[in-house]
Amino acid sequence: MENLRFKIRTNVEFMVKLRWSSGEIIDALKKVYGDQSPSRTQVFEWIKRFKESREELKDDQRSGRPSTSTNEDMSAKVQEILDEDRRISITEIARNLNISHGSVHMILTDCLRLSKL
Repeated sequence: MENLRFKIRTNVEFMVKLRWSSGEIIDALKKVYGDQSPSRTQVFEWIKRFKESREELKDDQRSGRPSTSTNEDMSAKVQEILDEDRRISITEIARNLNISHGSVHMILTDCLRLSKL
């Protein structure tokens, strides 16, 4: 997942340097990455950063405690639960794994790229 984000940001930086419009960049990303392309808001943010001469492709360091429930291991556990029962609710998954409803939702939408249960 992190590797894909790095590739996408590299492509955005390249297209910004070629002076492509925001719409052209978003269209190109959707064409290449499909469902895995970032949101329009995220693309606009990275375009803005690269236009301001940002060179770093990694996320900025953030203060605070790192998330412990939205990691690859927890994503795999959520996927296992879904493989067993596709009709299970987010609340039941959260209860089974002892994580928050929001964390389950984030894993489903951001990590597993699911839009409907």
